[in-house]
Amino acid sequence: MEIMNLYAVSHAIWRRLPKGPRQAAYARLAALISPRPDPAAPRQATAPWIVAGVLRSPTGLGQAARLALEALKASGEPVFAADVTAALRQPLALPPIESPPLPEGPGTVILFGVPPTTGHALRAIGKRALAGKRVIGCWFWELERAPNFWKRDAKLLHEVVSTSQFGCAAIATTLGQPVRQIVHPLTAEPLPEITRASHVLPGHHFRVGFACDFGSTTARKNPLAVVAAFEKAFATKADTMLSLKVRDPSASPAVEAKLREVAQRLGPRFELVTGDLSREASLTWLANLDLYLSLHRSEGFGLPIAEAMRLGVPVAVTDWSAPTEFVDDSCGFPIPYSLIPVEDASGLYALPGARWADADVDAAADILRYIRRSPVALATRAVAARERIEELYNIERFLQQLRGDA
Repeated sequence: MEIMNLYAVSHAIWRRLPKGPRQAAYARLAALISPRPDPAAPRQATAPWIVAGVLRSPTGLGQAARLALEALKASGEPVFAADVTAALRQPLALPPIESPPLPEGPGTVILFGVPPTTGHALRAIGKRALAGKRVIGCWFWELERAPNFWKRDAKLLHEVVSTSQFGCAAIATTLGQPVRQIVHPLTAEPLPEITRASHVLPGHHFRVGFACDFGSTTARKNPLAVVAAFEKAFATKADTMLSLKVRDPSASPAVEAKLREVAQRLGPRFELVTGDLSREASLTWLANLDLYLSLHRSEGFGLPIAEAMRLGVPVAVTDWSAPTEFVDDSCGFPIPYSLIPVEDASGLYALPGARWADADVDAAADILRYIRRSPVALATRAVAARERIEELYNIERFLQQLRGDA
């Protein structure tokens, strides 16, 4: 009992440390027990492929790994799945993915994640499966420079890649080495048949929506700015509705409480969707929006934005960081911003000199009003948005970049 109490107290103290220093310490410990990259591994990515990641997690990291897995299956080459969701103590929210035992010998492992979990994930995959293989880490970062402790995790890999030019530049700046881009193969996911009538919201409302994981920090995702822009634009418009889909709301009790206040103010014009939805339910929610509004302070890619565009949902987003690589005024509605110093109570983004964007809420409200009275402009951008995503984020481009052919 005394040992258990000591563990509980120690764990509580550990959790109260700022997230950044806590992750750096974790990275040092994990690196001590992690398998090292095999010097005899192929110098170029080649089959058989092992896709590793939190495959049973509904997070963006999990979806990134699942997209890569489906794209490689479509290529016809041998591909295997290494799920590390349980090993990294993530909730097993999705069904298990069936896969044969991991092959031994030459090949390629592509591990989707972010430091400091690299060492732990590699240990879960196992030395026998890793031996002889090229090990690639696909990482994601949201600021202009990644944390210095990421250098330690990079030594456990043959190569680091990222899915956006913004992410590549940020990580390369810290590592002091080139970081290639390997795009998300968004077209690898079949889209379910979705109609507006399948959604629970009243069909006559103009629906604005935003999705975020509070575990990714509300300071960065900035959901209250979305609320502010909506209320400024449509204070008295009874035929408008705001729908927020929030994962892990308990990660920020203060923001969750403010959203409850919003629900009281707006009544039936506000919907708060919480919990882990099925993939089909999430896509249905997204497809039934008239506009996806993201006033994020920074994104390493912006997967929900791209998913909305692929579904033909117009987007209005902060005109900074990775989403600018696929959103412009021909296929969306960029929101002006000012760069400000990062303030993040979680400590995750508390890096010296770090900055991110503060979207202009008044400008966002003006754009919302314009969109509401301009159905032709909305429809035109919806078509262009779908075409943009299919052009940039398809299976063929993913495979070319993964193999080093592009």
